[in-house]
Amino acid sequence: WYDEEARERQAAQCPQHPGEALRFLCQPCSQLLCRECRLDPHLDHPCLPLAEAVRARKPGLEELLAGVDSNLVELEAARRAEKEALAQLREQAARVGTQVEEAAERVLRALLAQKQEV
Repeated sequence: WYDEEARERQAAQCPQHPGEALRFLCQPCSQLLCRECRLDPHLDHPCLPLAEAVRARKPGLEELLAGVDSNLVELEAARRAEKEALAQLREQAARVGTQVEEAAERVLRALLAQKQEV
């Protein structure tokens, strides 16, 4: 009795009917309903008790989550590869920058040497 009462208080509440727990899923509307909503606008709609709807949709949700997990692994691998590529590009840019500075210094020395000759 106490467990059921505690569960009742923890259940999501209906925004239209304060104090009423959401207990059903209207299949055509994909909307959670309380007892009052179930009787009024959704009376002719096929509805499932919430626990049954959860059980029915759980395998599909688990499959979707497995796909998300798989995508997450792939994205993490791609992120690591991009991070490594970025590090390599930075190293390469630093090497190229050093080479440009060295080449500019050689040209400057050659120009200064020519100036001395003139």
